[in-house]
Amino acid sequence: MTVVHKSNKKGFTLLEMMLSIAIVTIVSGCLVTLMIGVKDSYINTYNSDDSTDYAMLFAKAFENSFLATVQDCNGHSATNATWKIGNYTGADGQTHQDLLLNGAPQLKLSQMKVQQKGTNTITDKWKISMTYEYVMASGMVKYTITVVDNYYDPGVVKCVYNGGFFLPHFDNGTIDSHDGTYITFRAA
Repeated sequence: MTVVHKSNKKGFTLLEMMLSIAIVTIVSGCLVTLMIGVKDSYINTYNSDDSTDYAMLFAKAFENSFLATVQDCNGHSATNATWKIGNYTGADGQTHQDLLLNGAPQLKLSQMKVQQKGTNTITDKWKISMTYEYVMASGMVKYTITVVDNYYDPGVVKCVYNGGFFLPHFDNGTIDSHDGTYITFRAA
């Protein structure tokens, strides 16, 4: 009579356990990398969209303010005026960056504050600069708005927005672009 021993397999072998742990580790590593990539992509897209929005706001404010100030309803020049990007102190006591017309803010935007990476400096999220040019031959005012992310030191350019507008019936005044950082209209 032969005795048959039945082996009782009620668990995993050491090799099976090591393989399962290795597979779970590899899958987890892939998922973590994917989640970090999605988060970074979201932050980059958000910053790009936000900087473009700020550039377009400043562009529209400049165009509307310029046309409303420079031309009256008959198409003639109305008043002397100077536009530039600058800082002003708001009612909240904070310094804000804005489009200034004769020193008065046109937008009154409050930006979120950020702490610059690697420093203790608290500053506005965006630094906005504009350059202007009046092309007399075409009657166009051309401008470039640059938006810099102040989180980094030095800042990183996030958006460069180029635009321009035509001055219809402009025959009574002169436009000066002084060093590209501000523009002045002088009524005749």
